[in-house]
Amino acid sequence: MALTKSIFIVEDDANISYIYKTALKKAGITDVEIISSSGEAMEKIKEIQTGKKQKPALMLLDLGLPDINSGLDILNAIRKNSVTKDITIFILSNYTDELREIFLNSKEAKPDKFLLKTSIMPSKLVELVKKQIEK
Repeated sequence: MALTKSIFIVEDDANISYIYKTALKKAGITDVEIISSSGEAMEKIKEIQTGKKQKPALMLLDLGLPDINSGLDILNAIRKNSVTKDITIFILSNYTDELREIFLNSKEAKPDKFLLKTSIMPSKLVELVKKQIEK
């Protein structure tokens, strides 16, 4: 059974995006949009905030994006707006567990999950995503 809720993958590495998208589609999550830069992600967030685009059920967000705005800027923009503040965000990063603790204990821009890319298999990621969006 396909799930119709949309997922945004904000990731600059095309290979990683492809792996995540393929794994999600195989699991029946067919509405997956890949966003490859933080500039593009910020445009999508503004479209959601102004009602031009529907918000996703969940966003997989890489922190280490190469252009001007980082994943942290995206997270802040989402959490500080009443329209987007409740979007479920899973941070996917190669940053350390120490940084993970800082994020999860933050009082402001807090992700719903912080996952280390090197420690999570695509199948486990899909399991976590499905569990979250089927709530």
